[in-house]
Amino acid sequence: MIINRLRFRTAHYFKIDDLGKGIASKVIFILMLAVRIGPHFLPSEYSDFQPLYDWFNAVLMTEEVTDDMLVIPITTQNYIFLGLSCLSIYICVILALLYCGLYTRHLRNLSDMNPNIPMGRFIGRYLVLSLVFLVLSVPAMFIVVYLLLLFILAIPFICTIPACYMSGDKGFFSSIGSTVRRTRGHYLLMMRDLSGIIIIYLIISLIIGLIELASPTTSMVLNCGLSVLFYLVFARFCAFQYAITKKI
Repeated sequence: MIINRLRFRTAHYFKIDDLGKGIASKVIFILMLAVRIGPHFLPSEYSDFQPLYDWFNAVLMTEEVTDDMLVIPITTQNYIFLGLSCLSIYICVILALLYCGLYTRHLRNLSDMNPNIPMGRFIGRYLVLSLVFLVLSVPAMFIVVYLLLLFILAIPFICTIPACYMSGDKGFFSSIGSTVRRTRGHYLLMMRDLSGIIIIYLIISLIIGLIELASPTTSMVLNCGLSVLFYLVFARFCAFQYAITKKI
């Protein structure tokens, strides 16, 4: 089995170029980086939320709300920036899904026991997942904001669902039950690897935060690159964990 020939360590998740000949991974990375940086090329007034911050602080500090405070100081340019930022995040997510699916196929290609589904079916399943993520993006955002800890604890149960579905092993709804059942015996190991990824992300983010003091532009580019990197790292994590639970 291929899982016996691979060393599933945290460092291995960062080898995002380890996908076939590496062409697909490079193209996906460049596309994601361009999309992620794109909104930041807008004029500075589009991303200037200082009036909104000042208004929010004033509302928190005051004991009596005046009529002026009922008007939220957010401009059309701010809405455009927020909309493009949300769109860029969604595009990065679906590109990371594509990477996850391709890497799952790559792992299966290394095993003679698990042939891949035809590329046409794979693309169809990928498009279905992209639409599902679009529909679930808004409720998922509220879950992350209000139930962050619960969401983190549930990640091992839900992260392998896309890999399972795009692999062709199960249908959409049966993938959910199948991956949840398989994950129960690997939950602690998955949380260990996930914790390692999160810790590395936080350390690098802290370093980039220090760079921002000297060069905000450099920090912005590095932050975008870091987010893209960890989108793909998490995509590899999902594919790896599916390979482990599936015993590919």
